[in-house]
Amino acid sequence: MLILTEGRFGDAVAGIITSQVDATVRRLTDVIHDRRAEFLSGAPFVAVALWRPYDEECDALDEACWQAGVPWSSAHLTDDKLVCGPLTIPRHGPCYGCFRKRYLTHHRAPERELYVSRAYAHDPDLGPAGFVPAMAWIAASGLLSDARAPRTAAGRLRRIDLFAGGMIETGVVGVHHCSRCGRQITERPGESFVRQLVPAVQELLQ
Repeated sequence: MLILTEGRFGDAVAGIITSQVDATVRRLTDVIHDRRAEFLSGAPFVAVALWRPYDEECDALDEACWQAGVPWSSAHLTDDKLVCGPLTIPRHGPCYGCFRKRYLTHHRAPERELYVSRAYAHDPDLGPAGFVPAMAWIAASGLLSDARAPRTAAGRLRRIDLFAGGMIETGVVGVHHCSRCGRQITERPGESFVRQLVPAVQELLQ
């Protein structure tokens, strides 16, 4: 396993994982600009543990993993949540770009989220100030679970509320005609709707 980290939280998660499985640990921002993605060589799975969102870097990693056929997942903190996933398995589910688009679509304040994302991109020191050990253990457990998951789990996403303690598990739905993973979708626009509509209409006419 390859573990890519950023921040003290990422280091803590990596420490827990390496105590249980053999893994190589590197910094995400140290390797992500390698256009040949040699850092992925021989890696059966990539676990990403981050103290805050790194949207651009994760999108670049997703492209590299997609080209190399290497599954990956991430765990990162926000101001009020621990986000585990999505589990991305190339050619067996949605990509990270689809996750970002769906996330913003369902967010109650997408403009705020985009503003925060831009602020993170401009200030490498901006992010949650700290964490408790339990967060690192939950993140490590989630990443280990994703590393062992079957292909049918592709797109799995878990969000833990850091204040209320509740967890929501859901799945990312791929965006039609996505430039990265859309080639999996062989149907033309509307075919799925028509395929389901025709039997329903026929039943009404009987």
